[in-house]
Amino acid sequence: MSRLIEKFTNAFDSETKNYILSRHELMSEKGKNKFNIKLSEYHCIIIHKSIEERIKMINEFLDKYIKIYPKGSDDSKNLYAESLKKKVQQINKKTGVVVAEYDSVRDAAKAVGVNNGSICMCCQKAAGIITEKISKGGYNSAGGYKWRYKV
Repeated sequence: MSRLIEKFTNAFDSETKNYILSRHELMSEKGKNKFNIKLSEYHCIIIHKSIEERIKMINEFLDKYIKIYPKGSDDSKNLYAESLKKKVQQINKKTGVVVAEYDSVRDAAKAVGVNNGSICMCCQKAAGIITEKISKGGYNSAGGYKWRYKV
């Protein structure tokens, strides 16, 4: 347990303090380190808040870091980023046939040798997330293929 979290919880009643400290233990070591960095960045803000506001802020930070870095997880992977991945389909421009399917835009970009931002823009345009006005008519294809998120 870090001195920093103890410092922030000293003014709390013992039940609240124990609850926060037990939640802190639900994170992997990497999560604890990142959480402690976040607390130190917000030290000046948190310390001047009421007890109730401090508890609320710390719990919000804990929620975020427990989700991203749960105890027992592989700290080399960001599980939250993994959960946001969308499958991508590579489509032949002439025939409209799906040529390949990838677990993510990044995987597709590596396989085809294209910038992942270009594939992402094609997928977003195909999904209607970005408009012609934003894309200025571009991003219909990348690497000689059309791209879309798998639905």
